Amino acid sequence: MLKSFYNLKKTLVQIYELKNSFFEKNISCYLEMINNREYCIYFIIGPGDDRLILFLSFGSMSVKGSSIFLTDIGSNSTLILEKRNNIDLFVKKGFKLMHGKYFIYVDESDSFTHKSILDINGESEKRKKKVEDYLSLINSDRIPLQLGVYDNGYVYLDININFDFRIYYLIERKVFLLSEGKWMKDGNKLQLYDSCLDYYFLLLIDSGSLISVYFPNEINESDRYYLVKNGLYAFIMR
Repeated sequence: MLKSFYNLKKTLVQIYELKNSFFEKNISCYLEMINNREYCIYFIIGPGDDRLILFLSFGSMSVKGSSIFLTDIGSNSTLILEKRNNIDLFVKKGFKLMHGKYFIYVDESDSFTHKSILDINGESEKRKKKVEDYLSLINSDRIPLQLGVYDNGYVYLDININFDFRIYYLIERKVFLLSEGKWMKDGNKLQLYDSCLDYYFLLLIDSGSLISVYFPNEINESDRYYLVKNGLYAFIMR
């Protein structure tokens, strides 16, 4: 029994809340950092046992001086936070809804029993396998891109004829902008440039849908996005 106890490792968990994020009393956004190695950013909607948790970003993290680098598993992008006042975190590079804002320190625990709400390592391995599978689907047959609004649950993608795009969460009938920028079509690949992240998201164009390869997504939803019928624009072929 003593041997098993001493083999246990303490878990340091730091929790922050995004300041002035949505001006909605029942919607909050939290950052959880675990042992300065892993992180998770998530929404909490509603109170108590009736609350809904939606995952915005999660992955590995590293610390260099006052800067914290978060590598998002879903999009493969890097978020950069900067420690201010020795405690709060300023978002130097991040998704649109958090860019230029602060994560305010809430709590810290140091225990043997804490268990993260996500298996970060497991999700990372699953994502690597999915990316390999998706990239193997790319072929030389050109598939037309239908412009319009795509969704797969809580996350929506709007691409228009002016080569603009917007990615947003739809929560409780409220729209929260996650990313915006310019898009380009390269064969059957759709690339979306986000200036806040200085990064290109990647989706594959399939018949009647888009497959997210490197793209922000809620963990419980599909990687496949389908066109919303009332959001149709023109076809584009390149």
